[in-house]
Amino acid sequence: MNHRLLPPRAILPCLLLFLLLIWAAIAMSFSEYSTLAMVSPLAGPTPTCPAPPAGCPQSRVYGYQPQRYDMRPTFNKAANNTLGSSGPTYSPINRFLPPNTIQENVSDWRPIPHIILRGVAWQEAHWLQFANSVGDADNTYACTLVSSDCGYGLMQITSCMNNGCGWFTPIRASGELTYNLGTGTNFLIQKWNAAPFIGDNDHTSAEQWYYAVTAYNGWSSSNDPNNSAFDPRRPPYGEGNYTNFGYPYQERVWGLMAHPEIAQAGSRWLWRPIRVAAVPRGIFGLGSGWQPPSRTPKPVFHLLQDIRVTSGVGPSIVLRNTTTQTLAVDVVFYNANHTFNRRWLDSSSNPPWYRWPYIRLNANSSRTLAVANIFPGENFAGYARISASEGIEIALRPPSYPNKVFLPLVLNNHGGNCSERVYDGGFELFL
Repeated sequence: MNHRLLPPRAILPCLLLFLLLIWAAIAMSFSEYSTLAMVSPLAGPTPTCPAPPAGCPQSRVYGYQPQRYDMRPTFNKAANNTLGSSGPTYSPINRFLPPNTIQENVSDWRPIPHIILRGVAWQEAHWLQFANSVGDADNTYACTLVSSDCGYGLMQITSCMNNGCGWFTPIRASGELTYNLGTGTNFLIQKWNAAPFIGDNDHTSAEQWYYAVTAYNGWSSSNDPNNSAFDPRRPPYGEGNYTNFGYPYQERVWGLMAHPEIAQAGSRWLWRPIRVAAVPRGIFGLGSGWQPPSRTPKPVFHLLQDIRVTSGVGPSIVLRNTTTQTLAVDVVFYNANHTFNRRWLDSSSNPPWYRWPYIRLNANSSRTLAVANIFPGENFAGYARISASEGIEIALRPPSYPNKVFLPLVLNNHGGNCSERVYDGGFELFL
């Protein structure tokens, strides 16, 4: 085969073209490297976290705190028991009342109410696993949030953090957000299994978690809602001037469920507001000391609309206990614009100006609350939200006015065979 050399004049253009292609390739590679460097900088050494408070058994771990709005599906998985290897194995949960109590696994078709986990996690650590304080921002890197009493991370795990008590790995609870949430969820399950019964002991009912949530913080008189440390006149947590009052742990969680927090990015709620009926205060103390009885009827809401008090005249709320056990009721009044007004407390002529911090009804008894009694010399227009033990009947009785006439009236139509109603655009009192 013949090989012909290029003529000398053809070599120079080819050489220049070759050098130009090499230069372009080098420039393109540098450009790609620069872009990559801007998007993904070279990893540096992982910072060493400071030691936790003295006596805390596990070290802090450096990790990424995600956007809290993006954490919502993780709460769903924890509530459904579908965390898999990202969380510990849950204990079976009790169901039904003795003597028919059984145990079952929490599942996606019989989950823990997601709102319970969301409220507890916000009360514990504002949904933060990696931060220096609960006021820190998300979407950043930090070390495990550890409290002064050795509570670790999102669910502030304190118990068993030295050895895991045989069912979880403590260092994972310190270093993994999802594992920490699953650990806290299983502690809640254990509290459920040990707490007094509410309703029919169905863990899918948010109302029935009231005692288990109380126990998560501590089953002690410090969370007795009738403890003298808490002003009985306090509004529900999250309403009115609530920042001026102290609250037991479970009332804080219940208030958070009804008044969701806002995500930092986009001003979006982290959960939908859900009002869950609370066990009325008067149930506490019916057991030994401050404690409730071993079995508590499920609390339910009653809404009494369009309540008006004018010049000392107003309706009455009639309560009737239809059961053979002592029950309780909490009555809270709201203005027409849905703002908190006040709570029903039996008045006293001496300080502290109320007789009891709760309303109780003995077995098969009735009680009438004259609304005007708590609005002395005032006018009121709004409604009442009542949290009552199941088994209490509630009615709103209109005021009784002797020698007074009300509209609408019915006038006889003497020219025909029917009656004609007189409408005046409202319900008015004529003296």
